[in-house]
Amino acid sequence: MHRYGQIMMGKSLLETRTDFEVAALALECLMNKQQTNTLIQLICHVQQGFDQCTLKNYDELQEMWDSAAEKSTKFVQEEIKVPYREQIESFDLFYRPLWDWVRELLLDPNVVSKMEWHAQHQFRFDEANGKWKQFISEPWTANRWWKIQDTLPANAVPLCIIFYADKSKLSSFGTAMGYPVIARLANLPIDIRNGVGAGGGRVVGWYPIVPEDSERSGKTDFVDFKCIVWHESASKILDSLVEYSQTGYHMSCGDHVKCLMYPLIFFKTADFEEQCVMCLTRGLGGLCPCTCCLIPKANLAKYTIAELRTPQLAIEILAQANAASTSAEKEEILKEYSLRPVFNAFLKLANGDPYQSVTFDDLHFQDGGLWGDHLFVQGKAQILNLPNHRALSTKVDQWYKDFPRWCNIHHFADGVFKLSFNDGSKHHDISKKYDSLDDDFNKSWAFIKLHYHLHLFDDIQDKGILRGLRPLRKIYLNRTNFKDTGSQITRIEHQCVVSGLIRGGIELLDELLKPPVAEEIPLDIENPTNNPHFSIGSKLQAIKFAKLEQSGMLFARFHILLSKFISELLLASSIPLPGGQYVKYTVNDMITPYQYLKINYHSLDTWQIEVDYLRCNPCFNDAPQYDFILFDSMSGPVFAQLCYVFTTIVGGKTCTDKDLSLLRLHKETKTEFISVHSIIRGAVIVPTDLSDEAIVWDALDGDMFLRVLKHFPGYTTGFYKT
Repeated sequence: MHRYGQIMMGKSLLETRTDFEVAALALECLMNKQQTNTLIQLICHVQQGFDQCTLKNYDELQEMWDSAAEKSTKFVQEEIKVPYREQIESFDLFYRPLWDWVRELLLDPNVVSKMEWHAQHQFRFDEANGKWKQFISEPWTANRWWKIQDTLPANAVPLCIIFYADKSKLSSFGTAMGYPVIARLANLPIDIRNGVGAGGGRVVGWYPIVPEDSERSGKTDFVDFKCIVWHESASKILDSLVEYSQTGYHMSCGDHVKCLMYPLIFFKTADFEEQCVMCLTRGLGGLCPCTCCLIPKANLAKYTIAELRTPQLAIEILAQANAASTSAEKEEILKEYSLRPVFNAFLKLANGDPYQSVTFDDLHFQDGGLWGDHLFVQGKAQILNLPNHRALSTKVDQWYKDFPRWCNIHHFADGVFKLSFNDGSKHHDISKKYDSLDDDFNKSWAFIKLHYHLHLFDDIQDKGILRGLRPLRKIYLNRTNFKDTGSQITRIEHQCVVSGLIRGGIELLDELLKPPVAEEIPLDIENPTNNPHFSIGSKLQAIKFAKLEQSGMLFARFHILLSKFISELLLASSIPLPGGQYVKYTVNDMITPYQYLKINYHSLDTWQIEVDYLRCNPCFNDAPQYDFILFDSMSGPVFAQLCYVFTTIVGGKTCTDKDLSLLRLHKETKTEFISVHSIIRGAVIVPTDLSDEAIVWDALDGDMFLRVLKHFPGYTTGFYKT
């Protein structure tokens, strides 16, 4: 075996040419750590004779994917022909017939078993007042679902589809655009339908993008033409649902239960411009710009909702316009209601109300809309107009820099004043952290994204809440030749779907073939990964109490205090003391520190198991991080800060109840021991300029808001005294 490593790279771990080629391939393909490890493991697996790789080249690999394509609903390519003035223009549409995709889900036993047909969770018990109260979250708990249910036969169920379309850039520069249509099944819980595996969202269409030039851009007949192309494309995607939405469809699902199902588009989500196309309204230039109601443009700043749009009214106005004797008269009739002279594809479906099904979307109307385009801009402008604007903007930036890090929350290490981006999720996190703004802005608040908030409450009651979507930019950037991208992207996206289905089957087989694991946990286990409530990690070298106690006043008499705590904990837990004697540690005994704690808890908001990842680390991402927690004490929940996580030996074996030393907020110079089982969840506590105050960040998530509201009444979105 020829060795290249030391010749080519000096003192190196690369010992063979193959080592170098694998390392270079991982580098060229920008593989992350997990992908690189997987590649190396596969090579080693074959090298050691556990398996074989029979693939010969790229073409054979593509043939394999094409032969496996039948495992899932494939894309259909169809030509859309629409007249414009004196010409017929043609466009390529790629789509999956919606019913074929839905039927695929219904025949999968693993998916159908997770579906909700009725509002099992529509009510929850409120411990505070001892009453049951309505809980609107999932679509099947919302009013519209039940109104539709009431119109169906007694033995029928609604099959509710979420329809998402959004034209967006495929690259961060240039003009390349993509127009994916993504469908999700609202009968599935949020975490499943927003996932990428079985039951997750599926690309069901790749719309054509109508090219425009300065000669026809913005002209009324050209805008109408683009709307016709859009709805002709939507018709192709929806056509397979039309009959069954009216008559229902009997079938035996994957759970071998025969159902009568009525498919429908439950709600549609997109930005405002896309919603105007979906509803065939005239947008901001129209006399009535809202897609939900007929509020005049001049009244947008008023806190009121006008007469709601309905399919019946739209069909009536369109009929009146078509009966007009002149084009000018027809235009005047349509302008009054801000409608376009195009038939709406969604009206072909039963329960296909295009106006009731469009919904408020945090990403487009709140985070990237009202906040990103207006409040954030105005807030910065207010500060920059003040005489001491440099000091104030620096202070705001420093506040963001100092804000505690938290999993899945963006950290703005460089502040926010100079940021320039169009990322709704970042705007969302900035808005949650941003202090209250002076509302005396010299600007008009008569804009659609502010008015749309008036429909938010009704949207939640009617349709439930909305979360999560996925981009397709990586396929465009890494796998296409940047020409005729629709056919390439849909082919590769389908391969990803098929790969996911095969992967799911392999993982299920691996699980079935896995040898049974003994239920009894070894007494000497160091990392309690089988504990349902918590686990610890980032293990450090064991240390003597003597050395720990010399590290600072925080750990003074640590072994004595721990001896007392462990003894009392064992007695309180009805666990015999070792040898019948109180536990007594000496300065020469050892403990093992850890810097990571994972807590699983039941969310009061989602009713699901949620996870917090907590750090107790003097140098995490180049900065100290000692996270806060909320734990149960004798007097109720208390906020506290982690300062040391460790395991210790009790009676010759590692204590299975891991113990934490905690710095209580109201006793800044004293530590206390508590059992990790008393930890409820992690928390974010934000320091202020005042030494005796800190902010409990109840906006962290819905669960934290509800816990603060319940256990600390009066402190919601306010200060928590330390």
